[in-house]
Amino acid sequence: MEHPIHTLADGAASPALTSRLDAGIAAWAQLVDAVREAALHAQVVAAGEAVTNALTGGHKILVAGNGGSAAIASHVAAEFLGKCVHDRAPLPAINLAESLSSVTAI
Repeated sequence: MEHPIHTLADGAASPALTSRLDAGIAAWAQLVDAVREAALHAQVVAAGEAVTNALTGGHKILVAGNGGSAAIASHVAAEFLGKCVHDRAPLPAINLAESLSSVTAI
């Protein structure tokens, strides 16, 4: 059952929900367009190469964030440790914000 806040009496999505969905889709489309630009594309490729080189060199990925970004860092580390999209062995990653001892020491 749909939540009444998101639907109208006739069962259609509310204009507010539709507007937020459209805005989210537009934001993702803008990101795709931005990554197609040569300068940002080169930076994304360089970041990917740095991560790949670190992992193939036997290193761990250290991820950090502050506030809400700490939660995002946790998700990123979990994506390396989990299978993400492809069935594969875990990749070594540590979220520095997961350890209260590390956070207070750093």
